[in-house]
Amino acid sequence: MNNLSENKESTELNTEASKEAILEKIRQSKQDEGMEYARTSGFELGCKITSFGVAIPLIIISLITNQYVTVFALSAYVFAFLFGESFVIYRFSQKKSYLVYTIGAAILSIVSIVKFVITVFNLF
Repeated sequence: MNNLSENKESTELNTEASKEAILEKIRQSKQDEGMEYARTSGFELGCKITSFGVAIPLIIISLITNQYVTVFALSAYVFAFLFGESFVIYRFSQKKSYLVYTIGAAILSIVSIVKFVITVFNLF
Protein backbone atom coordinates (compact mmCIF):
# COMPACT_ATOMS: atom_id res chain seq x y z
CA MET A 1 0.00 0.00 0.00
CA ASN A 2 2.84 2.34 0.85
CA ASN A 3 4.40 1.77 -2.56
CA LEU A 4 1.11 2.73 -4.26
CA SER A 5 0.88 6.05 -2.39
CA GLU A 6 4.52 6.83 -3.26
CA ASN A 7 3.78 6.24 -6.97
CA LYS A 8 0.73 8.49 -6.75
CA GLU A 9 2.74 11.27 -5.10
CA SER A 10 5.50 10.88 -7.67
CA THR A 11 2.98 11.14 -10.53
CA GLU A 12 1.41 14.24 -8.99
CA LEU A 13 4.84 15.87 -8.65
CA ASN A 14 5.70 15.03 -12.27
CA THR A 15 2.38 16.44 -13.45
CA GLU A 16 2.89 19.63 -11.44
CA ALA A 17 6.45 19.99 -12.78
CA SER A 18 5.16 19.44 -16.30
CA LYS A 19 2.52 22.16 -15.84
CA GLU A 20 5.14 24.56 -14.54
CA ALA A 21 7.45 23.77 -17.47
CA ILE A 22 4.66 24.46 -19.96
CA LEU A 23 3.76 27.74 -18.24
CA GLU A 24 7.40 28.80 -18.24
CA LYS A 25 7.72 28.08 -21.97
CA ILE A 26 4.63 30.20 -22.66
CA ARG A 27 6.01 33.05 -20.56
CA GLN A 28 9.35 32.90 -22.39
CA SER A 29 7.78 32.79 -25.86
CA LYS A 30 6.36 36.30 -25.26
CA GLN A 31 3.23 35.46 -27.27
CA ASP A 32 0.15 37.35 -26.27
CA GLU A 33 -2.89 35.27 -27.15
CA GLY A 34 -5.18 38.25 -26.67
CA MET A 35 -3.21 40.29 -29.19
CA GLU A 36 -3.14 37.37 -31.63
CA TYR A 37 -6.92 37.01 -31.30
CA ALA A 38 -7.35 40.76 -31.89
CA ARG A 39 -5.19 40.63 -35.02
CA THR A 40 -7.07 37.64 -36.40
CA SER A 41 -10.45 39.18 -35.62
CA GLY A 42 -9.39 42.51 -37.11
CA PHE A 43 -8.15 40.87 -40.28
CA GLU A 44 -11.38 38.89 -40.61
CA LEU A 45 -13.51 42.00 -40.07
CA GLY A 46 -11.41 43.97 -42.55
CA CYS A 47 -11.83 41.28 -45.19
CA LYS A 48 -15.59 41.17 -44.68
CA ILE A 49 -15.92 44.95 -44.83
CA THR A 50 -13.84 45.01 -48.01
CA SER A 51 -15.74 42.16 -49.60
CA PHE A 52 -19.25 43.12 -48.66
CA GLY A 53 -19.24 46.72 -47.53
CA VAL A 54 -17.28 47.96 -50.55
CA ALA A 55 -17.61 45.35 -53.31
CA ILE A 56 -21.37 44.80 -53.10
CA PRO A 57 -22.28 48.51 -53.45
CA LEU A 58 -19.81 48.79 -56.34
CA ILE A 59 -21.41 45.78 -58.01
CA ILE A 60 -24.86 47.37 -57.64
CA ILE A 61 -23.67 50.70 -59.04
CA SER A 62 -21.92 48.90 -61.91
CA LEU A 63 -25.10 46.98 -62.74
CA ILE A 64 -27.14 50.20 -62.76
CA THR A 65 -24.63 51.87 -65.11
CA ASN A 66 -24.20 48.79 -67.33
CA GLN A 67 -20.52 48.40 -66.45
CA TYR A 68 -20.55 44.61 -66.67
CA VAL A 69 -16.77 44.22 -66.72
CA THR A 70 -16.63 45.72 -63.25
CA VAL A 71 -19.49 43.48 -62.10
CA PHE A 72 -17.65 40.35 -63.26
CA ALA A 73 -14.35 41.43 -61.66
CA LEU A 74 -15.90 42.33 -58.31
CA SER A 75 -18.11 39.22 -58.32
CA ALA A 76 -15.05 37.04 -58.86
CA TYR A 77 -13.40 38.74 -55.89
CA VAL A 78 -16.39 38.33 -53.57
CA PHE A 79 -16.99 34.69 -54.54
CA ALA A 80 -13.29 33.89 -54.13
CA PHE A 81 -13.44 35.35 -50.62
CA LEU A 82 -16.55 33.29 -49.83
CA PHE A 83 -14.82 30.19 -51.23
CA GLY A 84 -11.79 30.67 -48.99
CA GLU A 85 -13.85 31.31 -45.89
CA SER A 86 -16.21 28.38 -46.43
CA PHE A 87 -13.39 26.00 -47.38
CA VAL A 88 -11.60 26.64 -44.08
CA ILE A 89 -14.83 26.15 -42.14
CA TYR A 90 -15.59 22.95 -44.07
CA ARG A 91 -12.13 21.52 -43.34
CA PHE A 92 -12.68 22.17 -39.65
CA SER A 93 -16.32 21.10 -39.32
CA GLN A 94 -16.65 18.51 -42.12
CA LYS A 95 -20.29 19.62 -42.56
CA LYS A 96 -21.67 18.90 -46.02
CA SER A 97 -23.51 22.22 -46.13
CA TYR A 98 -20.14 24.01 -46.08
CA LEU A 99 -18.85 21.70 -48.81
CA VAL A 100 -21.80 22.65 -51.02
CA TYR A 101 -21.22 26.33 -50.19
CA THR A 102 -17.50 25.95 -51.01
CA ILE A 103 -18.16 24.28 -54.36
CA GLY A 104 -20.82 26.84 -55.26
CA ALA A 105 -18.56 29.78 -54.41
CA ALA A 106 -15.69 28.26 -56.41
CA ILE A 107 -17.88 27.72 -59.46
CA LEU A 108 -19.32 31.25 -59.29
CA SER A 109 -15.84 32.73 -58.90
CA ILE A 110 -14.53 30.81 -61.92
CA VAL A 111 -17.57 31.74 -64.01
CA SER A 112 -17.11 35.41 -63.07
CA ILE A 113 -13.44 35.30 -64.04
CA VAL A 114 -14.25 33.65 -67.38
CA LYS A 115 -17.01 36.22 -68.08
CA PHE A 116 -14.58 39.01 -67.18
CA VAL A 117 -11.92 37.71 -69.58
CA ILE A 118 -14.46 37.16 -72.38
CA THR A 119 -15.84 40.67 -71.95
CA VAL A 120 -12.48 42.43 -71.67
CA PHE A 121 -10.97 40.69 -74.70
CA ASN A 122 -14.20 40.59 -76.77
CA LEU A 123 -13.76 36.87 -77.36
CA PHE A 124 -17.39 36.10 -78.26
